[in-house]
Amino acid sequence: MSIPFSPYDFFGTLASGAILVLAIDMSRSDINLVQLELNTQLSVLLLLAAYLLGQVNAGFSGWLLERRLTNGLLGGPTDALFGTIARGRGIRTVLFPGYFTPLPTDLQKRILARSSQSGIASPGESLFHHVRTSVKSHSPTWEKMEAFLGRYGFSRNVSCSLLVSAVVAFLSRASVPPFTPGTFALLVFAFATAMYYRYLKFYRQYSYEMYTSYPDIPSAVTKQ
Repeated sequence: MSIPFSPYDFFGTLASGAILVLAIDMSRSDINLVQLELNTQLSVLLLLAAYLLGQVNAGFSGWLLERRLTNGLLGGPTDALFGTIARGRGIRTVLFPGYFTPLPTDLQKRILARSSQSGIASPGESLFHHVRTSVKSHSPTWEKMEAFLGRYGFSRNVSCSLLVSAVVAFLSRASVPPFTPGTFALLVFAFATAMYYRYLKFYRQYSYEMYTSYPDIPSAVTKQ
């Protein structure tokens, strides 16, 4: 019998849910899971709670961190890789320099020259979906992309759960010695920020792997 859960279910969903369970626990003085003697029933209940919270968190993180913050404010990886986002001296390019590094110009031309054979001659959503579909049948590239998909999903979800935990810690004045409540909330927020940077790295790398492989994969694979 096959296991109905993927590694992402554990690392991307369960881990972020467990963080939220701990955050809720720390915010309440009448509960202390760390000191409880866990039996089988309670362990299963906590595992289920973590998984359900992780699922909710995954949807929320996709909306907040990916669609609103990253794609909405920073710009998606395709825009960054093809330099359609003005680099200038904006604060976003100072804070996220690696994310906005474009592909070499000659590589961009090779990608667009090949995609133009399918009627797509400029960067955008159409190019992303065309290239993604094209490389899907090229196993070596697709396996690398799926690995980056799992990593950026995990990093995004954990970043969001830590962000929520920082808010909960701040509002509830929760703390862990030797940190004061305010310092503890800032520490959790710092970890959330660090995981967001990891998310951006893998989110960009997913598209980077896809686009850089596209011009050189066998032409039979790219026929639509």
